[in-house]
Amino acid sequence: MKRFLTLCFFSLIFFVVFAGSGTETDPFTVAQAIAKYDNSSKTYWVKGYIVGEMRDFSNNKYFYELAPPFSGTGAYLLADNPDEINLSKCFPVQLGTAYIDNYNLEENPQYWRKEVLVCGLLRDYFAMPGLKTLTSLTVSGSMPLSDETKAWNFYEDMDGSYQAASASSIFAGGTYAGETGSWKLYGATWGDSSNDSKWGKAAARLRLSEASTGNPGYMQMEFDKPDGAGIIRFWSGYYDTDNGGSLAVYVSTNQGQSWGNAIAQTAIAKGWKEYQFVLNVPGNVRVRIMKAENGSAGINVDNIRISDYKVPNAVDKINVTQLPYRNTDGGILLKYLPENEEFRLFNITGKLILQRQNVNSGLFIGLTRGVYFLKNKEKTYKIICQ
Repeated sequence: MKRFLTLCFFSLIFFVVFAGSGTETDPFTVAQAIAKYDNSSKTYWVKGYIVGEMRDFSNNKYFYELAPPFSGTGAYLLADNPDEINLSKCFPVQLGTAYIDNYNLEENPQYWRKEVLVCGLLRDYFAMPGLKTLTSLTVSGSMPLSDETKAWNFYEDMDGSYQAASASSIFAGGTYAGETGSWKLYGATWGDSSNDSKWGKAAARLRLSEASTGNPGYMQMEFDKPDGAGIIRFWSGYYDTDNGGSLAVYVSTNQGQSWGNAIAQTAIAKGWKEYQFVLNVPGNVRVRIMKAENGSAGINVDNIRISDYKVPNAVDKINVTQLPYRNTDGGILLKYLPENEEFRLFNITGKLILQRQNVNSGLFIGLTRGVYFLKNKEKTYKIICQ
């Protein structure tokens, strides 16, 4: 109970002391700007990361991109986390004629995932809290900025052509020929009907190898992707009124001869949503996206993006026993972090599990056994809890 109260105390102090006021010297975070929104068109300063672009809002549906390729729209999407893919935690910012030519992401991809300070009117934008009529835009970092979109050169929109293996059964699978190469579909089909969840012309629809029984459906690359696989993102939703299913992601490094265990797995929520998983597999790779159970629900998959594998920079391996203090019942006390600096703690799947700032007198964190990554402004530390 004492430890729980201590953690709650830290959380309360963080919220009260470090909340921004919306000025140039003390800007709002994205979360604070969203909470402050009342559509009164007041001028505020907001700081966040450029995580993508907003394209449109029509028929109660949002159209946006959080990874390349970008189309160069006139609206950024900002978030407090550069890896954010949840639209509800994003904040659209209207570039306007003063900034669109020099800052749109299609012609200026180096700004993606970079921190930016903006000033404008806090008001309704794309039917959500946003910033319009900008009077200032400043991107942080020393020039020239690195172009992180170069690592995201794999994009499959599923709008290519499809050859079914059987004319009598759509679940017999077939071969899809897309921009990236040839994909094998098994217990699946190329879904181009009005009942399929999709962005463009079509999406893969994974089900079963038979109408109501059989093996789980999947789609897999029939070609190697060089430069490994870092992160995979794809959109997924249910066919028609189906529901209740999961997807798993597998990787092969021997041209599809074997796939091993699933690297990632998730339940698919209702609605149309983007999913992201950390793969971190070097070399020539192939990816399989597969239903994780034998249920009959049809699950659509579209707009698949895979980044290149990237060796982390400045990664220090730190065993818990080498840290200044370790709690006897499974935790660590952090004392070595620089003062007045933010840190984020991720688990092995890349999920953010803790974020704090200005830890200048130590912080206890209870952890179970496993591998974690602690990131501050300069370095990423690998922490192994044994």
